[in-house]
Amino acid sequence: DGDSLVGASPSLGVWERVGDPNSRKYAATFLQIFYAPDSSPTFLVKVRQTVILNKSGDAWEGPATVDIFLPDGTLAFAGTATGTATRIRSEPLP
Repeated sequence: DGDSLVGASPSLGVWERVGDPNSRKYAATFLQIFYAPDSSPTFLVKVRQTVILNKSGDAWEGPATVDIFLPDGTLAFAGTATGTATRIRSEPLP
């Protein structure tokens, strides 16, 4: 039903190096909350990845696990996907 969802939060998360200090391998976890028309949460999406950062250090692509939880914490779906990410750069004021 198209009326059951109104919107979603931005997908926010963390990523950290895995392995030695020169490694480009990272573990990442991202969360996103989806909302109903009354602004109550309908589900939470958690995406987890282990990826290799590209040589320029600003993007990755790789396999991911996707878990979808109901508001009470019950796991409603678990699957896999391909995830991509690009680092957001700061934009200093002039």
